[in-house]
Amino acid sequence: MIRCHSLGNSQGDSLNADHTVIAEPKHFVGHGSPEGGTNTSPVHNGERELRMVMLRPFELAIREGHAMGVMAAYHEIDGIPIGSREGDEVAQLYIREDVSTVETPRRSLAGFSRIHLKPQETKTVVFRIPPKQLAVWNAEGKWAVEMGNYTAWAGGSSVAP
Repeated sequence: MIRCHSLGNSQGDSLNADHTVIAEPKHFVGHGSPEGGTNTSPVHNGERELRMVMLRPFELAIREGHAMGVMAAYHEIDGIPIGSREGDEVAQLYIREDVSTVETPRRSLAGFSRIHLKPQETKTVVFRIPPKQLAVWNAEGKWAVEMGNYTAWAGGSSVAP
Protein backbone atom coordinates (compact mmCIF):
# COMPACT_ATOMS: atom_id res chain seq x y z
CA MET A 1 0.00 0.00 0.00
CA ILE A 2 2.89 2.37 0.66
CA ARG A 3 4.06 1.96 -2.95
CA CYS A 4 0.59 2.70 -4.30
CA HIS A 5 0.26 5.74 -2.05
CA SER A 6 3.62 7.17 -3.08
CA LEU A 7 2.88 6.49 -6.75
CA GLY A 8 -0.30 8.54 -6.59
CA ASN A 9 1.44 11.40 -4.77
CA SER A 10 4.28 11.60 -7.30
CA GLN A 11 2.06 12.60 -10.21
CA GLY A 12 -0.33 15.48 -10.69
CA ASP A 13 -4.11 15.34 -10.82
CA SER A 14 -4.48 16.41 -14.44
CA LEU A 15 -2.56 15.90 -17.65
CA ASN A 16 -3.49 19.46 -18.63
CA ALA A 17 -1.34 21.10 -15.92
CA ASP A 18 2.18 22.24 -16.84
CA HIS A 19 3.70 20.71 -13.71
CA THR A 20 2.19 17.23 -14.07
CA VAL A 21 4.49 14.24 -13.87
CA ILE A 22 3.18 10.84 -14.93
CA ALA A 23 4.22 7.92 -12.73
CA GLU A 24 4.63 4.91 -14.98
CA PRO A 25 4.96 1.44 -13.41
CA LYS A 26 7.70 -0.47 -15.19
CA HIS A 27 7.03 -3.77 -17.00
CA PHE A 28 7.76 -5.97 -13.99
CA VAL A 29 5.04 -8.52 -14.71
CA GLY A 30 6.79 -11.61 -16.00
CA HIS A 31 10.05 -9.77 -16.51
CA GLY A 32 13.02 -12.01 -17.35
CA SER A 33 16.74 -11.63 -16.74
CA PRO A 34 18.66 -9.37 -19.12
CA GLU A 35 20.41 -11.12 -22.02
CA GLY A 36 23.18 -9.50 -23.99
CA GLY A 37 22.63 -6.14 -22.27
CA THR A 38 18.92 -5.96 -23.10
CA ASN A 39 15.79 -6.77 -21.14
CA THR A 40 14.29 -8.94 -23.84
CA SER A 41 14.83 -12.38 -22.44
CA PRO A 42 12.10 -15.02 -22.53
CA VAL A 43 10.01 -15.62 -19.43
CA HIS A 44 8.80 -19.11 -18.58
CA ASN A 45 6.01 -18.83 -16.02
CA GLY A 46 2.71 -20.59 -15.77
CA GLU A 47 -0.51 -18.65 -16.20
CA ARG A 48 -1.42 -19.22 -12.55
CA GLU A 49 1.88 -17.71 -11.34
CA LEU A 50 1.50 -14.74 -13.68
CA ARG A 51 -2.06 -14.02 -12.59
CA MET A 52 -1.86 -14.74 -8.86
CA VAL A 53 1.69 -13.72 -7.99
CA MET A 54 2.99 -11.24 -10.54
CA LEU A 55 -0.08 -9.38 -11.77
CA ARG A 56 -1.49 -8.62 -8.31
CA PRO A 57 0.99 -5.90 -7.24
CA PHE A 58 0.98 -4.47 -10.77
CA GLU A 59 -2.82 -4.25 -10.68
CA LEU A 60 -2.69 -2.51 -7.28
CA ALA A 61 -0.20 0.04 -8.60
CA ILE A 62 -2.56 0.88 -11.45
CA ARG A 63 -5.89 0.79 -9.58
CA GLU A 64 -4.97 2.18 -6.17
CA GLY A 65 -1.95 4.20 -7.23
CA HIS A 66 -3.91 5.72 -10.13
CA ALA A 67 -1.04 5.33 -12.58
CA MET A 68 -1.61 7.32 -15.77
CA GLY A 69 0.63 5.14 -17.92
CA VAL A 70 2.42 1.80 -18.05
CA MET A 71 5.87 1.18 -19.54
CA ALA A 72 5.80 -1.31 -22.40
CA ALA A 73 7.64 -4.62 -22.20
CA TYR A 74 9.56 -6.16 -25.07
CA HIS A 75 10.15 -9.76 -24.00
CA GLU A 76 8.14 -12.91 -24.54
CA ILE A 77 6.21 -15.19 -22.21
CA ASP A 78 6.38 -18.90 -22.99
CA GLY A 79 7.54 -18.17 -26.54
CA ILE A 80 4.83 -15.61 -27.34
CA PRO A 81 6.07 -12.05 -27.94
CA ILE A 82 4.14 -9.60 -25.77
CA GLY A 83 5.22 -6.42 -27.50
CA SER A 84 2.84 -4.28 -29.52
CA ARG A 85 5.15 -3.91 -32.53
CA GLU A 86 6.20 -6.36 -35.19
CA GLY A 87 9.84 -7.19 -35.68
CA ASP A 88 12.46 -9.78 -36.46
CA GLU A 89 13.68 -12.57 -34.19
CA VAL A 90 16.57 -14.92 -34.73
CA ALA A 91 15.62 -18.43 -33.63
CA GLN A 92 18.76 -20.31 -32.61
CA LEU A 93 19.43 -24.01 -32.04
CA TYR A 94 22.29 -25.14 -29.80
CA ILE A 95 23.42 -28.73 -29.23
CA ARG A 96 25.77 -30.59 -26.93
CA GLU A 97 27.00 -34.16 -27.00
CA ASP A 98 26.27 -35.37 -23.47
CA VAL A 99 29.20 -37.82 -23.29
CA SER A 100 32.13 -37.73 -25.69
CA THR A 101 35.56 -39.35 -26.03
CA VAL A 102 37.01 -35.85 -26.62
CA GLU A 103 36.33 -32.45 -25.09
CA THR A 104 33.38 -30.70 -26.71
CA PRO A 105 31.79 -27.26 -26.17
CA ARG A 106 29.11 -26.87 -23.50
CA ARG A 107 26.82 -25.54 -26.26
CA SER A 108 27.48 -25.32 -29.97
CA LEU A 109 25.40 -23.31 -32.46
CA ALA A 110 23.80 -25.85 -34.80
CA GLY A 111 21.44 -23.59 -36.74
CA PHE A 112 19.65 -20.26 -36.83
CA SER A 113 16.78 -18.72 -38.74
CA ARG A 114 15.68 -15.09 -38.93
CA ILE A 115 11.90 -14.78 -38.83
CA HIS A 116 9.50 -11.83 -38.89
CA LEU A 117 6.76 -11.75 -36.24
CA LYS A 118 3.68 -9.61 -35.79
CA PRO A 119 2.50 -8.77 -32.24
CA GLN A 120 1.58 -11.96 -30.31
CA GLU A 121 2.37 -14.09 -33.38
CA THR A 122 4.20 -17.38 -33.06
CA LYS A 123 5.89 -19.42 -35.77
CA THR A 124 7.32 -22.91 -35.86
CA VAL A 125 10.93 -23.10 -36.99
CA VAL A 126 12.29 -26.46 -38.13
CA PHE A 127 16.01 -27.19 -38.02
CA ARG A 128 17.48 -30.11 -39.94
CA ILE A 129 20.86 -31.18 -38.62
CA PRO A 130 22.90 -33.41 -40.95
CA PRO A 131 24.92 -36.13 -39.18
CA LYS A 132 28.23 -34.62 -40.31
CA GLN A 133 27.40 -31.52 -38.25
CA LEU A 134 27.57 -33.70 -35.11
CA ALA A 135 31.05 -34.99 -35.95
CA VAL A 136 33.96 -34.41 -33.58
CA TRP A 137 37.70 -34.58 -34.27
CA ASN A 138 38.48 -37.79 -32.40
CA ALA A 139 41.64 -39.20 -30.79
CA GLU A 140 42.59 -40.97 -34.05
CA GLY A 141 42.69 -37.60 -35.84
CA LYS A 142 39.52 -38.20 -37.86
CA TRP A 143 36.07 -36.65 -38.03
CA ALA A 144 33.56 -39.07 -36.50
CA VAL A 145 29.97 -39.00 -35.25
CA GLU A 146 29.96 -40.70 -31.86
CA MET A 147 27.03 -42.77 -30.67
CA GLY A 148 25.25 -41.32 -27.66
CA ASN A 149 22.77 -38.77 -26.42
CA TYR A 150 22.65 -35.11 -27.38
CA THR A 151 20.94 -32.20 -25.64
CA ALA A 152 19.38 -29.43 -27.73
CA TRP A 153 18.27 -25.91 -26.77
CA ALA A 154 16.23 -23.54 -28.92
CA GLY A 155 15.55 -19.89 -28.26
CA GLY A 156 16.55 -16.34 -29.01
CA SER A 157 20.06 -16.56 -27.58
CA SER A 158 22.77 -18.94 -26.37
CA VAL A 159 21.40 -18.85 -22.82
CA ALA A 160 17.97 -20.20 -23.80
CA PRO A 161 16.78 -22.65 -21.14
